[in-house]
Amino acid sequence: MSDSESSPDAPTPRLSSGSETESHQDASSAGGSAGQGQWPVGTLVVLRGLQSKPEYNGHVGRVMGWSGNRAEVYLHFAVWPGRRTAPVGVKPQMGNLSVLNLAPFRRKTMVVGTVLSPMVQALLGERGKGLDAGLVEHVVSFLLVSGFDPDKLEVARASSDRGDYDLSEALTRSTTTWWISGDGNFQAGSGEEYLEFKVGDVPTRVSVIGIKIPPMPAGPLSVRQLRVDALSDPAAQQGAAAEGDPPPARGKGRGKGGYGRQREVVREERGPDPGWETVLRAETLDVGHLQELAFDRPVDTTRVRLVCLTNAAMGRPEGQFMDCVGLFQVAIR
Repeated sequence: MSDSESSPDAPTPRLSSGSETESHQDASSAGGSAGQGQWPVGTLVVLRGLQSKPEYNGHVGRVMGWSGNRAEVYLHFAVWPGRRTAPVGVKPQMGNLSVLNLAPFRRKTMVVGTVLSPMVQALLGERGKGLDAGLVEHVVSFLLVSGFDPDKLEVARASSDRGDYDLSEALTRSTTTWWISGDGNFQAGSGEEYLEFKVGDVPTRVSVIGIKIPPMPAGPLSVRQLRVDALSDPAAQQGAAAEGDPPPARGKGRGKGGYGRQREVVREERGPDPGWETVLRAETLDVGHLQELAFDRPVDTTRVRLVCLTNAAMGRPEGQFMDCVGLFQVAIR
């Protein structure tokens, strides 16, 4: 997918998880009638399990039509507004599509993994255990987490920072400011550098991340492969609050420009720190708009890390000289 394919007249790419056997066609119903019932026009969806185009996995879109038994999915601009791109054709087989349900802004919602509030009230109230309505409401209050409030989102820290701009610029839509990790922290286009975001003072429901990068050839340092980690251990959350947020390690400033020569090495990924869990592994597409990616599942947390694993120059001849990684913007929902 490229910017040139964003024209409405561009052909519709077709994506699937593998060979289209009759059993797969039965699962999605020939002609798409069953699929249209499960994924009607306007449904927010996440692409999953694609083998021929794995770089699309995790990306969010909206079903805008059907062509036979393929859903026409317009990628991105489903969570945040923007210009519509050309659709991709997805056959909803083998879990290629999953519905994305977003929790409402600023409204409390039930903790992930619990039943809905009306079910708790039915089980414990007059029709169930017979508890007083006020007591039931008190019990339910312990099972609620905050809905995401965009006004509370902030960049808490970075693993390193070249120092071009304040870290808060990573939350703006500007393409004249950016975050780039410290020089020398990537080798041959790969490493493990992160931006850490505070999403709330108390556990808050989040499920989508947006990333904007400069596409190639202008963006050799743009993050490509990535993962998202969420702070999951309550003790670790308390420790983070007690210790505060140290300033990021600084790089060598703007003069070097991220092109310092590095010998080519193979780096072993460290994985999430203790008290953190990985909720998404994905990669960016080579496009310049805000790309939307959904976590494997919604999470209730106070902190989220976007961990950059490779840049766009990884695997290219020039990649051995790219010793940092960067991006224009991050959004969270």
